[in-house]
Amino acid sequence: MSNMTVDGNSIIVGSDHGLLIIDESYSVDRFLPNMPMTGGFTAISVLDDGRLVGGNRNGLSIYSDEGWRNIFEKKDYGTDTIYTTYDYSSFIGDTIPYSFGGFIADIEEGPDGLIYCSIRGSYPQSTWGPSRRSGGVIVLDIDDPSQVAVIDTAYLSYFSAASNSRPYMVVLDLEFDNSGNLWVANPYCINKNNPIHVRSLQNEWKHYGSSETSTKISQSPCSIAIDPWDRVWVSAFQAEEANFGIYPNGGIAMLNYEGDPTNPDAFSWTRVQNDGTVWSLGMGKNDRLYYLTPSGLNYFDIKDSGNPIVRENTLTYFPNISFGIGAKIKIDHHGNVWAFSPTAGIHVLLENTTYWPDINGIRADNSPLLSDEITDIAFDEKRNLAYIATSKGVNVLRIPFGEKKKTYSNVKVFPSPFYIPSDIPMTVDGLLYESSMMVMTLDGKVVKHITSQGISVDGDQLSWNGRDKDGDYVSSGVYLLAIYGQDGSQKVEKITVIRN
Repeated sequence: MSNMTVDGNSIIVGSDHGLLIIDESYSVDRFLPNMPMTGGFTAISVLDDGRLVGGNRNGLSIYSDEGWRNIFEKKDYGTDTIYTTYDYSSFIGDTIPYSFGGFIADIEEGPDGLIYCSIRGSYPQSTWGPSRRSGGVIVLDIDDPSQVAVIDTAYLSYFSAASNSRPYMVVLDLEFDNSGNLWVANPYCINKNNPIHVRSLQNEWKHYGSSETSTKISQSPCSIAIDPWDRVWVSAFQAEEANFGIYPNGGIAMLNYEGDPTNPDAFSWTRVQNDGTVWSLGMGKNDRLYYLTPSGLNYFDIKDSGNPIVRENTLTYFPNISFGIGAKIKIDHHGNVWAFSPTAGIHVLLENTTYWPDINGIRADNSPLLSDEITDIAFDEKRNLAYIATSKGVNVLRIPFGEKKKTYSNVKVFPSPFYIPSDIPMTVDGLLYESSMMVMTLDGKVVKHITSQGISVDGDQLSWNGRDKDGDYVSSGVYLLAIYGQDGSQKVEKITVIRN
């Protein structure tokens, strides 16, 4: 029980499983509001249509403008449920006979519109409770939860079926390349020493590792990045039990192939770093590959060559932060790098290698962030939003790094009318980047000139606090907002100001 209140003759009790309503005759009614199944997502993703998908060991939650919908792992006998219609005024939960293992490590939307979940720690078949299948990757149609598939269980196993009747699967990362091929990072795949897998759109597979070339790679990969030339970069963590002193214990390697990756004419591995834990990779802009280690963030500038490294940055970013297990980087649509960890919040390095919003990052003690324990970040470019999965729920952060506007056709001014004095400024939204604005009277007198402070500060918005250039509040009346961009484009809006 978390809280209790009295409403007339009824007692309303808040619990982990919704609201309990107890009337005067002591009869109990239960109400579950529309909500996600949990606040603790281990992976999140924003789909092309703007919906948010979050997941953990229990299943998936999907958020749209209508509300939340859930797809659960079936845990009890006789609980298979697939609804044909949904009532968004209450809790929604479909159940399916599939296990999501220890947790979902990554969620990606495929070119087929299906949702691909990498499963960290699963067996092909459950041996307790109702029958449930699982695998290294689970694929779902979230609009028809009855359509579920398990990908290639035999190849994505910790041990082969011949040596172990219950193979154990560990998949930490999924990526789709520009041709729609699915790449899989499968640590501990030590039975064939081929921990990197690729599947084509035609469902053809190829498995890469150390068994076909003289160059050995780590058997504990945890992150994949695809560069502009479709080369595959793989990073790994240190794991003595997987690498046996034979294979590189961690590090970074690059796979270069010719032709179709599932049936290459030739391929080769290049080891870029021979050892050491590298938690995460991310491809930025201007041919820059970022990588995150326990001691901080760094990058390589790369090129299309047999020797791919142009230079390695000598200065590590965020060296004061300890990035432990679960630390990752995500790169937004502007090429900015968001480094996060389960202990130290979020630290952002802009594409121009300056910090945002400052060197202290985004923490629970300096922002509304629910927790410093961050598990994933996903970006909605069209709405200028960052979804942040924490141990205590999901934060939604409006950021200045979204889809670039081409015209002023969707400018919005709010609040309207604008009452002053106010602690909340008037906002002009939907602007071209680096726009400026003049606040003018109807006869053309400029009362305030608001110049752009750059994308990292303003994004696609400008604000006005209702004061003139001398710092005094303006009088009540109608004012013109003359907005203009660096390319000479302009727009005029009106705002009514009411001074209390």
